[in-house]
Amino acid sequence: MEHIRTTKVEQVKLLDRFSTSIKSQTGTLYLTATHLLFIDSSQKETWILHHHIAAVEKLALTTSGCPLVIQCKNFRVVHFIVPRERDCHDIYNSLLQLSRPARYDELYAFSYNPKQNEVERVQGWQIIDLAEEYNRMGVPNSDWHLSDANRDYK
Repeated sequence: MEHIRTTKVEQVKLLDRFSTSIKSQTGTLYLTATHLLFIDSSQKETWILHHHIAAVEKLALTTSGCPLVIQCKNFRVVHFIVPRERDCHDIYNSLLQLSRPARYDELYAFSYNPKQNEVERVQGWQIIDLAEEYNRMGVPNSDWHLSDANRDYK
C-alpha cells in the first residue's frame, strides 16, 4: 500500500509495563497492509490489527530511541522503542493513515487486488449453491429470497 513507508525495523524494543520478570524484549517490527507485527528474539509474535488501533503517540526522543505508544480499542497498550527517529516517524505516519482511513475505498477490503483473472473470481462464487446450503442447514427457505441488489456495488 502507498501508506507504508517502512516495512521492517530491526532492534526494536517492546516494553512490558506489567511484567516484573521481563522488562523489555528486543525484536523486529513489521508493518503490513493489515497488521503491525513484532517478532522477538525467541520468535514470539505479537500481532496488532490496524483497525484495532485507537491511538498512536510518538513521544520525545530519548537516549535509547524514539518511544511509540499504541493504544488499542480492546484496551491493550503497547510501548515500542524504535532505535532511529526516522523509522519511528515513518511507522507513526503509516499507522495513523492505516488505522483511520479517510475514505471507504482506502479500507483493505476495497484496496486489495488479488492476482486472479475474472474466470477464477467468478468460480469462487460458484463453489456452493446458497439456497441448497441454507436448506441443508435447516434455514426455512420460505422466509427469504436471493437478491442481486449489491451485484454491482462500487
